[in-house]
Amino acid sequence: MDFLTDWLTNWLKELLIGGIMGNLEGLFDTVNTQVGEIAAQVGTTPAAWHAGVFSLIRQLSETVILPIAGMVLTFVATYELIQMLSENLPDVPHVFISSVTGTGIAELKDLLWKELNSESNKLQAITGKSKIVHKNKDLKFLQNELKAMGEDEDIQFVDEEEIEDLDDFEYEEDWDDEPQK
Repeated sequence: MDFLTDWLTNWLKELLIGGIMGNLEGLFDTVNTQVGEIAAQVGTTPAAWHAGVFSLIRQLSETVILPIAGMVLTFVATYELIQMLSENLPDVPHVFISSVTGTGIAELKDLLWKELNSESNKLQAITGKSKIVHKNKDLKFLQNELKAMGEDEDIQFVDEEEIEDLDDFEYEEDWDDEPQK
């Protein structure tokens, strides 16, 4: 009887081992086939995979993403430059402005207004705090500047108070008499 049970046990073992090995061999073959297919798909270049999608992504990258990245890098570099310069500037009033972002415009306006209204820019006779006085340009200096630029005629200074009727005053318009080239 032991012989019969040993034979049945061996037969059952061989049957189970054979079935398991058959399933595993089929499983490994399937896995190897799928790995080969995936490797072929992964190895495909984007242009060969789907040319339209690849072209769209490439064009978006070149026309949208790169300019935006460039602007971001420009802003970061500008901010870093401003920080570096601010640390090394002497103790003088200064404002960094940007025409693109509008940064610093309000500070510049306030600084200019403060300087225009400071006591050093007012004449001695003016004591009112709300008045701004501008110094007149020396017209002799203007005449010398014009001569340096090649003007050969002297400027005639006419005070409006000396003219009796300003509407009757005739301006010299000799440039209209010159022939057109």
